[in-house]
Amino acid sequence: MRTYKITETGQFIKYNQLDFGKEGVEIQLEDWLEKNPHILLDGEEILYIGRQVTTIHGGSIDLIGVDRDGNTVIIELKRGSSPRDVIAQALEYVTWVEGLSYEELEQIAKDYSGSEDFSLVRKHLEIFSQEELSDYSDAKSLVVKAKDFNQRQKVVIVAQEITPVISDVVRFLRGRAIDISCVQFNYFKTESGECLATVNIIELPMERTKRKTDEQEFLQKCDEIGKRVYTTLLTEQWPGGCYIVWRKVGFSCRMPYKDRSKLTLFVGYPKESGIGQIIQVAISDIRAKVGLDEKTIENYIERLQEIFECKVNRDAGWPSFTFDQSFTDEKIGFFIEVIKELIKLSRERLEIV
Repeated sequence: MRTYKITETGQFIKYNQLDFGKEGVEIQLEDWLEKNPHILLDGEEILYIGRQVTTIHGGSIDLIGVDRDGNTVIIELKRGSSPRDVIAQALEYVTWVEGLSYEELEQIAKDYSGSEDFSLVRKHLEIFSQEELSDYSDAKSLVVKAKDFNQRQKVVIVAQEITPVISDVVRFLRGRAIDISCVQFNYFKTESGECLATVNIIELPMERTKRKTDEQEFLQKCDEIGKRVYTTLLTEQWPGGCYIVWRKVGFSCRMPYKDRSKLTLFVGYPKESGIGQIIQVAISDIRAKVGLDEKTIENYIERLQEIFECKVNRDAGWPSFTFDQSFTDEKIGFFIEVIKELIKLSRERLEIV
């Protein structure tokens, strides 16, 4: 599609599309999105609370904000990554953000604003609510209002080109009630230096009837080996009060500690998940919260690679392990043994009685 500027004399002056990478526009694009929070959700305002937020997995979220309902909004700019990497990274960010408490979100906002006096709930009321702030001056009222935050998560992938592969995977995930969308952003400039930007929100159907999956639905989306592996993991009696949490696509195994805090140990995804039938072990969470040294972490990664007979990206916060028909019951037992060792070690380091 060609784009032109029409002068007062009726002349057409062509706008030339610029490539983000070649023109060094990517950082500018973050600036533009940050200064125009209404353009990504079809006119709905976003209250940004963080930029380049480092997750416990080791990644950085380009922009994070909250919408009118207090739902978190994750903005991910596609920088030449493969479609699989873009989707996997987005899901990794959602996994982390979903577990954030109001207090943790507010701390991100304080860091972003540069003020320890920043109140997320008050700023949200200021931006979105017609109610008087004085109505919420009582601390108890503010705590109740804070509970409305982060009930749902939204992901917006922004790219110069939304490939068919990304569109197909996003369509699949939206059909499973994951609120992920695509925005195509193009940047043009005339020879005289005048600039133009186009924002195209890719309309895809969204299933909103169910937020989280359950065991029956999850296992239906697995192949035979997946059903065997996951049934064993789901019925295992995990020590230390560890429990299973059902997510929108998969499940996570968590260990409680320090009042209401929790430590994610691993996450399971079915074959029909968009990223394949994989188990992600939350190495970065365990390293950060438990304080394990690199030698210990390397030892566990080596053991997991031997069990799954595959190499993983050691720089990934949550390394992904795939399995096939060769994954025997014995190997499932070895995996359970490793996780139980991590639970025991974590409880000792965290001094949980």
